[in-house]
Amino acid sequence: MSIHTVYVDSQYYIGEELTIDDQVEFGHVVKSLRMKTGDLLELTNGKGKRFKCIILQISKRDFTIKVIEEIFKQDLNFEKDLVIAIAMLNKSSKLKLIIEKLTELGVKAIIPYISERTVFPDKSVESLVMSAISALKQCGGDNLPSISNSVSFDDLIKISMKYETKIFANFDGARFSDLSSNTSVLGVIGPEGGFSDSEVSKLEKNGFVKVSLGSRILRAETATIALASKIIID
Repeated sequence: MSIHTVYVDSQYYIGEELTIDDQVEFGHVVKSLRMKTGDLLELTNGKGKRFKCIILQISKRDFTIKVIEEIFKQDLNFEKDLVIAIAMLNKSSKLKLIIEKLTELGVKAIIPYISERTVFPDKSVESLVMSAISALKQCGGDNLPSISNSVSFDDLIKISMKYETKIFANFDGARFSDLSSNTSVLGVIGPEGGFSDSEVSKLEKNGFVKVSLGSRILRAETATIALASKIIID
């Protein structure tokens, strides 16, 4: 049986007592799971650390835990230095789904960008971070991907200069087996409707390699998950 994970963005030490007053965490631990004093749970800060804790006290609006030991495990997925850039989509629910799945897979960073075909460029990054935290707790991971504010397509090109391998998904792309495996990878997924011709041209001129995700037309969210899974799991 898995132990519930609590997320607190901080640094901890063995023996420290923490009072958790986040009402989402309180509601889940106390009201939904009906955990009691003496029960064990796990704690992560999303920066590669995980600890075993014990509940010391529960009040009407918060609960106190004590850090009792650090849990050491190797996150092989996160060791693959993969960053995914995704075009802003027309529904927040789709974008949140992508964030959740990329977090579960172990992507290191996510860069939302505005393409020529982006219809709704303004989205709250804060809500996306909350989706990532929820997914991290559920999957037992310890590394929260960084999520940047949305950038323009041209700024994305500038950002790409620091990556050793740069790829983007397109129908006439190369097979994954044709790609060499380097340390850092930036994968770019196009918007709903695909990249414009000018965007494809800019990507190719700046060292991006086209890769194929098969012969079927995939939704943006499906393509994103497929690309990340192929790189991380293979």
